[in-house]
Amino acid sequence: MTTARSNFGLVHRKGKLYAIGGYDGDFPLRSCEVYDPSLNKWTTVSPLHHARDGACCISDGEHVYAIGGYNGSAYLTSVERYHVENNTWDIDVIPSMSDKRQNAMSAYWDGCIYVIGGYFSSTYHTSVEMLDLEANEWSVLTPMPLARHHAGATAMNGCLFVCGGWSGQLPVQYVDVYSIKTDTWSRVASLPTPTMIRSVAVNFPKKSMLKLFREHSDIEAKGIDLRRKSINTQSSYDSYSSNASC
Repeated sequence: MTTARSNFGLVHRKGKLYAIGGYDGDFPLRSCEVYDPSLNKWTTVSPLHHARDGACCISDGEHVYAIGGYNGSAYLTSVERYHVENNTWDIDVIPSMSDKRQNAMSAYWDGCIYVIGGYFSSTYHTSVEMLDLEANEWSVLTPMPLARHHAGATAMNGCLFVCGGWSGQLPVQYVDVYSIKTDTWSRVASLPTPTMIRSVAVNFPKKSMLKLFREHSDIEAKGIDLRRKSINTQSSYDSYSSNASC
């Protein structure tokens, strides 16, 4: 990249990657840049209005959003929206969140942006807010079962998945799932180990998924046959060994 940065937002939009804000080792950053894989090149774009370390950064497919974060002296609730066509960020057009948040999680689904957890100072959030982009207003949703920050979050099939991260000062391995339809949380199988993980969901075409599952089923069936043969062989061996011992 053109600027060294950590704890920044990385957003995909129409085949390009946008690196937004972050921290350079000394100060939170306003700078942003975009990577074009067809040119294999990073290009600097317009900076944010506010430096944002640990902001939620996400795209709805048209615009790029930077939400919350830390500017070096204060935790933010404000939202900036990037217009790719004219290379500008607007601010104060979208209302601010209710809670100050750094290193929260975010996901986009069906015209809405969800901001989940995070922290400010020594306060760790379970709270969840949803920005309805058409109505241009925030709603408060059912909170998570556990305060979480630095977790991975992604949306898939009408649900939000929050994976790992930190709860207060402790890393966790829990995976909590939010149903957008019912506004409820549930817990699924945990990660193998506590971790800070960045998550992504990929939706494959139905034909590809059916082909994948069919191949998996064939492999699994062959595996079962092999295991059965192994068990039968082992049973014969065990029987022989037992008789020999007697």
